[in-house]
Amino acid sequence: MTTSTIPATGSLANSIGRYRWVICGLLFLATTINYIDRQVLALIKGTLDTELGWTNTQFGWTNAAFQLAYAVSLFLFGWFIDRKGVKIGFLQYTAKWYAQDQQIATAARPGVARMLSKDGSTIDENDLARLREDIRRLRPLVDVLIVSSHNRDGFSLPMPADMLAETRPLSASPRPDDPSLFAPIPLGARFMQAEAYEKLLAHAAIDAGADIVYGHGSHVLQGVEVYKGKPVMYCLGNFATDWIRMRPNKDGLVARVIVEDRKVARVSLTPVTRDAASNNVRMLNATDGEGAGLMQKVRALSGETPLPVDGQETVLIARGKP
Repeated sequence: MTTSTIPATGSLANSIGRYRWVICGLLFLATTINYIDRQVLALIKGTLDTELGWTNTQFGWTNAAFQLAYAVSLFLFGWFIDRKGVKIGFLQYTAKWYAQDQQIATAARPGVARMLSKDGSTIDENDLARLREDIRRLRPLVDVLIVSSHNRDGFSLPMPADMLAETRPLSASPRPDDPSLFAPIPLGARFMQAEAYEKLLAHAAIDAGADIVYGHGSHVLQGVEVYKGKPVMYCLGNFATDWIRMRPNKDGLVARVIVEDRKVARVSLTPVTRDAASNNVRMLNATDGEGAGLMQKVRALSGETPLPVDGQETVLIARGKP
């Protein structure tokens, strides 16, 4: 199979490259102006003393007033951003096989938010209730609410017995030369199937008020769908990873989200892979070569979800369209 990366003259590549350096330039300019602005009165003190006949006390009061105005403007600008800017809320959960002692948050200990599925099909009702309550509390505070889930491996496999316990004996750490630390993890076709609990979680999140749901952690591409007009991406695969055991699993998607009028207006997908030698991420053309092959996998996993191509992107949702 041939590999076709997005050419340097492509519209997506051009826009990403252009805006990347525009943003870097603006940040550099703003930082430079910020530091110069703080020092300007001190730098021209001699001139001001000569022209205005200021005393040191008068200069001190002027400088203090300048600093006070600077501090107050920060509060005003923060208020302006809160009123005029888009507020995005993000909720992250970790799903399926986790025992209580595996960094799970409790009333007395910080940790990750669990979505426990013992059978790959159902989710613990208490965890689902917490998900709905999290969304209920966050929804009035944000314009766009995103729910993300770190999926666990295994297609509807039962939860291991030792995971059912509240705590488990700590296993011995492997030796540094243990082959299991470096051996690639084989991920077959069954890992690409979104499990029933993933769909239950996504639908529950959207029913409760989420705007976007996406999964990760399975390290392979899974299907997408549009549920009640909202995008669901069950697993976006691998984008950038240095885990040597995942080096063979290169398939991934970049989701591009456009927000207009404080609402999600469009979600599109671009296939990516990683260079075998450098492990650098490369964006692919969705209509040709390896990129087209990756998108064909996604279509096959996504049932009847329409996935039209628009230029070098594949559109999942667009405002005004189902």
